[in-house]
Amino acid sequence: MDIDHADVTMHVLDGIVMGPTHCAYKNCEADLLNARGGAFCPVHEREYGSKCCIIGCQNDKVLPTQACQQHKREWDQHVRIGVLVHLQEFAKC
Repeated sequence: MDIDHADVTMHVLDGIVMGPTHCAYKNCEADLLNARGGAFCPVHEREYGSKCCIIGCQNDKVLPTQACQQHKREWDQHVRIGVLVHLQEFAKC
């Protein structure tokens, strides 16, 4: 099969949320409190917004990370890997 072209649809986005717009708490489908970077609905933001994002951990976050002091190293590694993957994808373009 010889393909000379492919259909392409271009989308230009500016401030539009891409991805889920419901709460990240298990089985909660309420709208996010903050759709630009938030993870929880208003109820769960009050309950868990200041807590470590590692499942099962109830320690307070160490800003500017989303993890507590105990899990900060894992969080930093997660962020570094995410940046590297993004840069690798960018380099492929």
